Amino acid sequence: MFVVRKTSKRLLALTLALTLNLTALPMPGRTSNKHSLSIAPAASAAASAGSNTVSFARQSLGRLPLGFEINRGQFAAPVSFLARGDGYDLFLTGSEAVFSARGNAGSLADSLRLRLARANAAAQFTGLDELPGRSSYFIGNDPAQWRTNVVSYARVECRDVYPGVNLVYYSREREPEYDFVVAPGADPQAIRLQPDGARSVRIDHNGDLLLRLGSGEIRQHKPLVYQERDGQRQIIPARYVISRRHGRTEIGFAIGAYDPTRTLVIDPVLSYSGYLGGSGIDIAKGVAVDASGNIYVAGFTQSANFPGAVRLPSGSSATNGDAFVIKLNSAGSVIYSVYIGGSSADSANDLAIDVSGNAYLTGQTQSANFPTVNAQQSSFGGGTCNPGSFTCFDAFVVRLNAAGNQLLYSTYLGGSGDDAGLGIAVDGAGSAVVTGQAAAGFPLKNAVRNTFGGGTCGSRDCYDGFAARYDAAGAMTYATYLGGQSDDTGRGVAIDSAGNACVTGYTRSTNFPVVAALQSASGGNNDVFVTKLNASGSQIVYSTYLGGSFDDEGYGIAVDSAGNAYLSGVTSSSGAGGTTPFPVKNPVQATYGGGGRDAFIAKLSASGGALVYSTWYGGSGDDYGARIAVDATGSAFVTGNTFSTNFPLENIVPNAAGSGSDAFVVRLNAAGSARLFSTLLGGNGDDYGNAIAADGAGNVYVAGDTGSTSLPIAAATQSVPGGIVDGFLARLDTSRNVTSFTTVSAASYRGEQLAPESIVAGFGPNLASGLAVASSLPLPTTLGGVSVKVRDTNGNEQSAALFFVSPNQINYQIPAGIAPGRASVTVINSSNAIISAGVINVAAISPGLFTADSSGGGAPAAYAIRVKANNQQSYEAVSSGATPMPIDLGPQGEQIFLVLYGTGLRGRSALNAVTVNFLSGNSIVAATGVEYASVAPGFVGLDQVNLILPRSLAGRGMLDLVVIADGQMTNAVKVNVK
Repeated sequence: MFVVRKTSKRLLALTLALTLNLTALPMPGRTSNKHSLSIAPAASAAASAGSNTVSFARQSLGRLPLGFEINRGQFAAPVSFLARGDGYDLFLTGSEAVFSARGNAGSLADSLRLRLARANAAAQFTGLDELPGRSSYFIGNDPAQWRTNVVSYARVECRDVYPGVNLVYYSREREPEYDFVVAPGADPQAIRLQPDGARSVRIDHNGDLLLRLGSGEIRQHKPLVYQERDGQRQIIPARYVISRRHGRTEIGFAIGAYDPTRTLVIDPVLSYSGYLGGSGIDIAKGVAVDASGNIYVAGFTQSANFPGAVRLPSGSSATNGDAFVIKLNSAGSVIYSVYIGGSSADSANDLAIDVSGNAYLTGQTQSANFPTVNAQQSSFGGGTCNPGSFTCFDAFVVRLNAAGNQLLYSTYLGGSGDDAGLGIAVDGAGSAVVTGQAAAGFPLKNAVRNTFGGGTCGSRDCYDGFAARYDAAGAMTYATYLGGQSDDTGRGVAIDSAGNACVTGYTRSTNFPVVAALQSASGGNNDVFVTKLNASGSQIVYSTYLGGSFDDEGYGIAVDSAGNAYLSGVTSSSGAGGTTPFPVKNPVQATYGGGGRDAFIAKLSASGGALVYSTWYGGSGDDYGARIAVDATGSAFVTGNTFSTNFPLENIVPNAAGSGSDAFVVRLNAAGSARLFSTLLGGNGDDYGNAIAADGAGNVYVAGDTGSTSLPIAAATQSVPGGIVDGFLARLDTSRNVTSFTTVSAASYRGEQLAPESIVAGFGPNLASGLAVASSLPLPTTLGGVSVKVRDTNGNEQSAALFFVSPNQINYQIPAGIAPGRASVTVINSSNAIISAGVINVAAISPGLFTADSSGGGAPAAYAIRVKANNQQSYEAVSSGATPMPIDLGPQGEQIFLVLYGTGLRGRSALNAVTVNFLSGNSIVAATGVEYASVAPGFVGLDQVNLILPRSLAGRGMLDLVVIADGQMTNAVKVNVK
């Protein structure tokens, strides 16, 4: 079981059960047989007694536990225990399980090694629950090699495979299963499995893990996680997560916690959103806003028809790609749009705006004829390039006037190697600081570090970071390397009120220069670095590492009026397996979200010696923090992209959730103690947030790139995409309030996935002025002055049928035909204004069972039908309020049908894909198929499951019942069998 954080001063226990369905692995010379139980009429019972006896014997033998035989020298030394199943052997050591399929004549056909990544190498299995049988081995003619009276166990346990984590193997229906047992305070995210021998690893639509071998596949059913609270079992959302680490596949677990009663208060509203692009590929990489509310976006375009653009000067080639900068007024109308480039590939990577509205850009160019004006370096330094590919390039720095029709200066910045400008900032005097990556021979001036430190990094040369400063006329005042003996890159730069330049990026160097450091040594692999140079560039004020054991990279940096630095980026330093985690302090998200990477957000003091706050930010997939901005109140705004379906959201933009990768926007308060909002921005393709800016009026501006044709649009100059990949620009008005709407199953009160046509409950504040209940069919789509609309990832929006509305809750039905994936839900009042918004994850099936007390646990909303031997039927209650009543199975010849009611079941693939398990503690004591599982006739959204209670349950007392449909498990309900 998992024991997680304290809640109300009580510990919550969770159990994760994993079934390895090895019967799904076909063996040579074997066929797979599926049996169903038929009940013969009483008149024919005697005639069929013989066959029934044989069938019963086979079923009984099939239920014998899978024994785990201890190794007393009969196996190879690393093996602790062996279990022999039907057609396979399972070998256990402290760090791995090996599944070997047996072919003809017992030969090995396939094998899979399931390793525990970064686990305790000293951990060993011990046997539990000794079985009565013994094994003996008389092999060979040397009695010293014989082994007799070898003991087998029903269960084996390996303690402390990770800190505070035990692993237990046991069997159920002759299939091996295993539980991880996590002690209080231990981290379930530490668990990582590495499959060796699998040709492919995937998760199917049911959430099962499929490991493809040469002759078949092994299926691990979707993990079962549940809490034990006051003797009640509560199912917790859980799923597998597949990631890559150092070239190896790893399998982890995303385990959720859900509180449907939590209400949310402030929501940003999408006041402007539109595409930026022509018929080619267009990517927005930088965004800024001036005091008049004009918006500037820069990036890369391959479109000869980029909207509103006038080429400046002539001779560049959009086919290979040009830099662009576009200026829009506050309403989104184009003021100017400009190409900047030469005959080869050119890209703007960042921009900044001065107080006069002049635009400053940096990026990289391959063009020997890049436009130069008042240039510090007028010729290309990057050598001979392959057209159309960034195999050699120089950085560039450009200052464009406020009208967009004059280059005030434009210069190369680079030596004979590869150099790129990745970040730029400007101060009140028009002095610009650029950072990026530099190779040997980079032009230096008044350098605080004038020696290139990088060597070779695999098949290429390493880079150093750099910082270079230009005055308003374009004259260089300093240029310096920032790096050590390995790979270093500057990604972002900001200038404080004293003219000091704060640079962040990443370093692999163990001798990166540190001064007055918060963290004086590398944590391992890539680390974030933060370096502050004084205004003249003659002195490092502070320079520090920031990172854990694995990859940590800084992408964005901003400074406030007090000189505190705000950082954003990406980290894979989760602290799993006893490794060093990314440094966190006063985190708004205290645990690593999962997947290969999380975003991070941090605030560093002006002296660089202390973290004000630092937090992970992400879900169970990969999450990437890009740029960061800060407003006058000290609130931090971060954008990036996420592949997590459970990315932490707060006060979301309506209708802005998509599929695949979505851009995100997060705002934290000045203390970093609360997220003021956290929203997705996306459509039906992949969307990436690359740049962010904030003004003084509560607006935040996000630029990026999108492959979506259904990006949410508001007041846009360009409302449709121009090519396969377009840039996008969005403005969010954070001064307007739209409360968040949280939806869960009305049966199970779980919300990780919801199915079309299911009955759900939505929660939020101030939803309706009073209480109203639907009184006729068809159900209304407007009730009590409010309606609910569901918009799927394809942009299809439908009105939901409403059962019930109140100020804090709305019960509605997910419309039929809503496509799988993330969908937006909006609550709309009688004035057609959005008053609340949320996100749901739609799946074909997401079953839940209603309970007698509407709690999602306890006795089911159900009844029993007793069928006597003479076919006489009677109806019986199975609960008294929330308390399960004893069910008497009666004498032989009687049958008890149990009729359960739920929702989200009707999309199941077939009747035989629905089963019912009866559990006592952690063990399944019986399992059965069902007689019916589909729509409950006469009820909207209600599903029905009919089953016959197995007679083997007689005398079992209180049991948990779960229905499994297409591999998806319902909440557990209580039945009492006399």
